[in-house]
Amino acid sequence: MMSWLIVLLLLLSKSSNSAATLQHKQHCLLTDVREASDERDTNELICSLGLPLPWNVESSITVRALTIQNWQSETLDPAAILSKLPFLRRFTIDNGTLSRILTPFPPEARFLETVEITDTALRALPRRAFADLSALRRLDLRNNALVHIDPRDLIDVPTLQDVYLAGNQWSCDDESSSWFANATFGSLVQRIVDREELRCSTPHKGRPLLPVMEVIQRLREECRQLEVCECELVYVVNSAGPGLQARQRQFMAFASVNCSHRGFTDMPAFLPANTTTLHLEGNKISDLTPLKSNPVYKRVLDLYLDNNYVESVALLDGTYWLEQFRLLSLRGNKLTDFPTYALENVLPHSENAVSLYLGNNPWRCDCQFTPGFQELLIKYGNLVKDISDVRCSATGNGEFGNKQIRELSRTEICVPPDDDYWLYPLDILNVLLGSLIFLILGKLLYDYWSFKRTGKLPWLVARIP
Repeated sequence: MMSWLIVLLLLLSKSSNSAATLQHKQHCLLTDVREASDERDTNELICSLGLPLPWNVESSITVRALTIQNWQSETLDPAAILSKLPFLRRFTIDNGTLSRILTPFPPEARFLETVEITDTALRALPRRAFADLSALRRLDLRNNALVHIDPRDLIDVPTLQDVYLAGNQWSCDDESSSWFANATFGSLVQRIVDREELRCSTPHKGRPLLPVMEVIQRLREECRQLEVCECELVYVVNSAGPGLQARQRQFMAFASVNCSHRGFTDMPAFLPANTTTLHLEGNKISDLTPLKSNPVYKRVLDLYLDNNYVESVALLDGTYWLEQFRLLSLRGNKLTDFPTYALENVLPHSENAVSLYLGNNPWRCDCQFTPGFQELLIKYGNLVKDISDVRCSATGNGEFGNKQIRELSRTEICVPPDDDYWLYPLDILNVLLGSLIFLILGKLLYDYWSFKRTGKLPWLVARIP
């Protein structure tokens, strides 16, 4: 009997809680407020957890402001709501699960001056969402999930004065957000009150949106001068403070320029600002003089010159570029030797050098070049990333053809190729010197023994005055 009573009490409690929750969902409160733009007292309707259904408001003609706290639906139909409030001046949704607005705000809301949708999951806006609001002056879309916004949806509202967009998940690619740096929309950008607070979400997460888009815009314009190359902003560092000067002073960008397989016979004479990575693979370049003489290459840290016609890099010795480089790839060129002294002067104190690629070149293997080059490869094995591909040329190197240079022994490298001689001049000299040493030691021992036995000095010593 007691168990049935407990079950009955639980059911009544659950029923009571459900009724209370339903009543709470339908709760709206009508208050008196005074808007800053209106000296008369007006009514504000404040609703929690959405609007009661069916949606019907008494004395709607007097309601000037509608605030909905914690909106519980994923969608919003402005026409269905605002048709009941023809004289509404402020519409606010604060917090909630709203992710999509179904239709544009209707033209019937001709008195609506302020739209505030904040702290929701709103991802996108319908086309011309606010274009029919003839009195709209303030638009607040802060702290939502907006990825991009069509500037035409805002510029079509001539009365719009203040726009707030911070706290969204802006995409900082070169398409959807490019209008932020476009002079055509300059007047609109000036109306974004919190424009300095806008941050990128992807890519360049957390970086200031305006400087990023300015760099991308400038990079796009400068890249056109290269005609056949492709440019991309790959990384940005630091964050901007308020004001343009501070933003320019603190903001650093790193751009990548891809001119691979474009038929270049010379290195480009011009590069966009902020270029730190340059791809020139698969061209017909043989001269590296621009690295020494052209100042646009001073900021290039990573240089890819694979599969070109480079035969020598000796001119890089002592250059600023060689002291500052981070990555140099010379795979598949025509290098037969390498100025090891140039790298020995740089690498011990370099803070930037990370990767060097030298494989698939026709390296000369002889006693004059190979020992020093081999020592460099072994000493900086962590820097030469493709050391196993650094091999003697298959032609002109006899038995060493296609062998890994780091695995050759010095004796086999420096043995003369002619095997007809069983004794070599260096060996003869070594034998003579060794024999002379033994003769001197033997004579010294004999003289000592003779002196101990007879007491006579050696003949040569006795005749010294």
